Amino acid sequence: MNNQTPDNARIATTYYGAAPVNTGTNFTVGYYIVTVDGPRVNVDAYASPNGCDGDCNLTDDVIPYSFTKRESFGYSLNGKEVVVEQGASLALTDDTTTAVSNGETGYVGTRMAIVEGTNAATGKDYSNRALAKTVDTGWAPRAGATASDILTLWGLHDSLATDFSVPATATAAPSGYQFKLKGDRTDTYVLSLSYQANGISAQRLASGLFGLATRDAEGNWINAVAANDGGDGSFVQGPYVHGDTLGTYGIDTATQTAWAVVNHQGDFAVADFAKGSPQLYALIASKAGPAGARVWTLKLVNGHEPVRGARIDDLTLAQTRGTACTPVLGRPTASGSVEVLTPYVRPVGDIGPSDSALNSVQLDFSTCAATARFTATIDYSADGGVSGTKTLYNQFR
Repeated sequence: MNNQTPDNARIATTYYGAAPVNTGTNFTVGYYIVTVDGPRVNVDAYASPNGCDGDCNLTDDVIPYSFTKRESFGYSLNGKEVVVEQGASLALTDDTTTAVSNGETGYVGTRMAIVEGTNAATGKDYSNRALAKTVDTGWAPRAGATASDILTLWGLHDSLATDFSVPATATAAPSGYQFKLKGDRTDTYVLSLSYQANGISAQRLASGLFGLATRDAEGNWINAVAANDGGDGSFVQGPYVHGDTLGTYGIDTATQTAWAVVNHQGDFAVADFAKGSPQLYALIASKAGPAGARVWTLKLVNGHEPVRGARIDDLTLAQTRGTACTPVLGRPTASGSVEVLTPYVRPVGDIGPSDSALNSVQLDFSTCAATARFTATIDYSADGGVSGTKTLYNQFR
């Protein structure tokens, strides 16, 4: 038995049990790890094929075993459970009402929603029956500096499945029955959580360094999209829009919700993203001047750790609407021609924790109508290997 103390000050007790058990599969030996944390319980099942076709002398099975996680599931006395058939919507809502009515304390009152997503699994069990997903929610009160209570999601990943096309091997079950599990990866879905806005500045809400977070291996809150398998992080100030791709995340101040397009499960909260490594975020602070000599002021906003030598490495524009035109990134010379800045680098300097710095760039939009719209991409970096890209949509001159 192993005791762990999470940051919500509850005691999470983990029980380890090993035996020649059926961990939700045929022809295996395995074990369960059961972690009880207040009203929540999490179960991880590990197994290894036994190398025989059903009944056999286990002294003759495949040794050494090759244990891998075959299943992970959980329940909570203060959450909700829904069964989602293959091809059905993952849409789900829940809040902390049950937790409060159970007499649990410390909650600020948080709502969750799976806004969009589909159970795209195609796996079947040994009898060729389609596997549904049992999705469970659970709650713990806000902890530390989180701006919401803590949500736990289980059951969104693909369950155990069979692939009869794979020949039997020493590390696969007999008769070509191979176990297939995507680990903690899930279908792509959109998750939102409400947050408490008291004391949160407009700059913090717009920084891209505050939003839907998940825990890393050390228990720190990190950007939820940073735990995705694939996808690029892109911050949006506003609500989720159908078609936002994996890795997009945002803050909707109108509904006081943070949302993200993710493909993993676990613990979620609304919080500042983890301390411990520099994090930068770029935005356009202002636009001024005539079309032929338009000045965009770019801002780099820093996270919790200081950075040195911050700089804007490039700014590119891709036109998305309006009569085709060619904006020029540069500045006029004494002769009246345009000196194109290549390579384009704008120093910003050292930036302290939770601080920001500015630099401006001049653009010639004289060939572009006022109705033209662009996608702006800002590349930025700092000493020590810090780098990133910010994409801003629907920009006008």
